[in-house]
Amino acid sequence: MLVERPVYARTLEIACTAANAQAIGDPAEEGDHIGPLFDAVQCEHVQVMIAKGIEGRARLLAGSLGRPDGLTEALQSGWFVRPTVFCDVTPDMAIWREENSGPVLVITPFDTDAEGIAMANDTDYGLAVVYI
Repeated sequence: MLVERPVYARTLEIACTAANAQAIGDPAEEGDHIGPLFDAVQCEHVQVMIAKGIEGRARLLAGSLGRPDGLTEALQSGWFVRPTVFCDVTPDMAIWREENSGPVLVITPFDTDAEGIAMANDTDYGLAVVYI
């Protein structure tokens, strides 16, 4: 997520609050929650990407490695991942360059329109610049 610097701090607050408030639950049940990932391979990949973010010195705002706390016994066998938010991510970091395919948000500030557009176009994943 590319964010214009004047609203960067507020965006980080909103993202952190949302990640920390995100409920985890059974995808077969109605409600405002997220379910598990598709399989063990995807779950392990997301954990590796979170580890790369931590090792790469991105600032961790919410979430982390491992399974979410408080899973019911019925959900213990699912491939759940903590909603995770990184900020101050730079284009040289693996979590900028590699798809994570999980509930992981990567946030990077930009100062000018030209910088934001250049950053959005410097990826294989079709990022977009959004102005608030």
